[in-house]
Amino acid sequence: MFDGWPIKEAWQSDRAVGATVGMRGKIGGGRARRERALQSEGSLLPPGLCALVVEDEPLIAIDGEAILRSFGVSEVVCVRTVADGHLALDARLFHAAFLDLRLGQDSSIPLAQRLASLNVPFGFLTGFQGDAIPDEFKSRPILIKPFTPDQLGKLLRNLIGRT
Repeated sequence: MFDGWPIKEAWQSDRAVGATVGMRGKIGGGRARRERALQSEGSLLPPGLCALVVEDEPLIAIDGEAILRSFGVSEVVCVRTVADGHLALDARLFHAAFLDLRLGQDSSIPLAQRLASLNVPFGFLTGFQGDAIPDEFKSRPILIKPFTPDQLGKLLRNLIGRT
């Protein structure tokens, strides 16, 4: 039992992809399937990739990190604020970045501008659509939340030029 919900450990089965929580949905999931897909097609990603995830919701950041690592990203740096994003960019080079458009009351647009000036490929992970993205970034990839692991993997491959 987990906070009153029965958890059935199903990931040991080849057909299951996660732990189910009662009949309400899945937690985790998909990792074994993604790892099998990577093994069968060979890793399309170069070794040593480093990605920046700017996300203020901890569970989304944790899930995003796990997904990116399952697709072969060596290092994932997760930050929650624009200021921390700038510090991360000061500290190292990134091969790709994933930005939540809204970080609390702040916007990640200043980070997008800096990433563009550094020629770091990036995309937006957001629940917003349409006019929420400024015109200068409308051509950047946008992944609408909630997203699937496969969608994030496709965005990653698109950003690093491995489609």
